[in-house]
Amino acid sequence: MDAPPGSHGCVNMNTWDARKLWGVLRVGDPVEVFGHKQGI
Repeated sequence: MDAPPGSHGCVNMNTWDARKLWGVLRVGDPVEVFGHKQGI
């Protein structure tokens, strides 16, 4: 079975992790996103 597509602009992060990052990052902090979604 193929992996479902992610949203455009989405990093496929779960809600808990997104909330955690929102609490520690500030505007202007560099963020690096890497990797790929399984099955792609």
